[in-house]
Amino acid sequence: TVVAPQALFLMNSPFVAKQAEAFADRLLKEEPADDAARVRLAYRLAYGRAATTAEADRAARFAAAYAAKAAGDAAATRRAAWAAVAQAVFAANEFAYLE
Repeated sequence: TVVAPQALFLMNSPFVAKQAEAFADRLLKEEPADDAARVRLAYRLAYGRAATTAEADRAARFAAAYAAKAAGDAAATRRAAWAAVAQAVFAANEFAYLE
């Protein structure tokens, strides 16, 4: 299982935040049809599997809510929202733990 220091590193590391931003840039550049499709792409790239419908919907709603609450220019806000989704994907046990 993932131990506390690993989880804290994935949640708080400037390195991980920078990688999440790069991952968000890639997701936004791909331009899938909608945010749920973008989440499915993120899961395929990070976990090697498709996101379930519930996972895709939850993450897309999170990105939309994050962007709605953030101030600033639309592109930067959208990038920050998807970087937050990416960091959550990276912080999951599934990303750090091999079965």
